[in-house]
Amino acid sequence: MSVTLRDMAPADVAAVAAIEGATFPDPWTPGIFREELATPGRAYVVAEDECGIVGFAGVNALDEDAHLMNIAVRRDMQGRGIGRELIVSAMERAAGLGARRITLEVRPGNAVAIALYESLGLRSVGVRPGYYLDTGEDAVIMWGDLPQPVPGEGIAAAERAEMPRTGEVADDLVLAIETSCDETAAAVMRGGRELLANVVASQVDFHARFGGVVPEIASRKHTEAIVGVVGEAMSRAGEALGTAEFGFADLDAIAVTYGPGLIGALVVGVAYAKGLSMATGVPLVGVNHLEGHIFANVFADPDVAPPLVALVSRAATPRSCTCPSGACTTRWARRSTMRPARRSTKWQKSSGWATPAGRSYPSSPRRVIRAPSTSPGRCSRAATTPSRSPV
Repeated sequence: MSVTLRDMAPADVAAVAAIEGATFPDPWTPGIFREELATPGRAYVVAEDECGIVGFAGVNALDEDAHLMNIAVRRDMQGRGIGRELIVSAMERAAGLGARRITLEVRPGNAVAIALYESLGLRSVGVRPGYYLDTGEDAVIMWGDLPQPVPGEGIAAAERAEMPRTGEVADDLVLAIETSCDETAAAVMRGGRELLANVVASQVDFHARFGGVVPEIASRKHTEAIVGVVGEAMSRAGEALGTAEFGFADLDAIAVTYGPGLIGALVVGVAYAKGLSMATGVPLVGVNHLEGHIFANVFADPDVAPPLVALVSRAATPRSCTCPSGACTTRWARRSTMRPARRSTKWQKSSGWATPAGRSYPSSPRRVIRAPSTSPGRCSRAATTPSRSPV
């Protein structure tokens, strides 16, 4: 009996909802599936044999991240590798939408599903407490890299082709906001490489007495400083542009660090940037600031360009990355981690919110928290409805 995979169509909703209802204690309604199919950034695939649909899977993609929202295989067809094929197909579609990583939640007791995900390159990174509403059970959070499509192919290819190539100087004005640790910073860039203004409010004096960064203090200081820092950056940018009337409406985008960093500190910058974007209508862009560290080398040497190998070291978690050359501007973001460094046993035993005794601040390692699983602007159904993972 052969099984084929194809994109899910509206006519498939009834059959998919039937499998959903037979699989989960809190099934999605047919209306939810119709809404998912009509929403941009979603991709659903079904598996069918000569008798009809036997399984389905769906992903939600936003920027570089994708979320496996739902997967189920009819009970009498489980154990035949259909679940694996569905996941692989969903991952390919997520990559075609422009995503580079994928995440999902799975019950800790679902050893079969966890083994399947691990075989596809996903790894456990933490636990989401009380995630499953029917039992109050925690969820294991897993992340993995997606196989990337050939440049020029995929659903997002046309959009990527319209982006300016690296080396082309555009006049876009971008307000950049950074609050990942103990400095509140804002800058205004023109054309991606011209720095019009750069304002930094340091918190070193507030943390030095503790020998390291205290997250609660950092968050409060960001809250106190962010409005003034952004206002000063906009004012200086106006001076550089020769106008006293430069305002938020003149921006082409707002960029904000969404991770990695101290979660409370990140929330301040992301919340401010989201509010500013919503109030002004200026597009919001989330930035991984470790990738920003790599790109910042062009300010010291304008000739720096991919392909290259970079070592990024921050908070005792150095990473070696390769940035291969590519066909579009996203080549600066097309990078792969060669070998993330592991913290030593000694540091794991002594790590805490403040720096271990004997180390000097501010040059000492500081504890950080991984970036949240959702990007700025994302409002995923996963916030209220757990994703599923039976195979």
